[in-house]
Amino acid sequence: MTADVGALLLRSRQAKGLSQRQLATRTGIANATISQIEAGKANPTIAVLERIAGGLGIGVTDLLAERKTKGPNNIPGTLPLFDAIEHLSEGFALFDSEDRLVLCNGRYRNFYGYKKTDLKPETTITDLLNLDITSEVVSKEAGGVEATKNRIRRFRAAQDTFEVP
Repeated sequence: MTADVGALLLRSRQAKGLSQRQLATRTGIANATISQIEAGKANPTIAVLERIAGGLGIGVTDLLAERKTKGPNNIPGTLPLFDAIEHLSEGFALFDSEDRLVLCNGRYRNFYGYKKTDLKPETTITDLLNLDITSEVVSKEAGGVEATKNRIRRFRAAQDTFEVP
């Protein structure tokens, strides 16, 4: 899996005519880290992928979705994206502009205790956070219902990437 992300990064970087050092300067990521990712020796976090994609002037999905294979729902060119997201070391969920779930990985599902049936494409972030309230995902000691309501408010107020605590 890591080699796939590395190969996609290498291909994208070379297509832009950039050296590893130039990309490192643009992103603030160490040249050695970029080299390790491209060699398949390091697994980038979402934050690192966002910085690299930004340095290349492309979106994360453009960085990861270059292969001509089909992912879930038989969508051509999406398998590398879904595969990369599924193998991230962090929980990850992507929502569209209307706050509907686009995709998430197993770590996200497991962390919040969601069943696959809870995570349908039309499910909104508010639906999921309300499910957290009913299933008491956030313990009373950690703020319980009020903490989850704060997560909903923070999500609605976010303008860019949002990390749910």
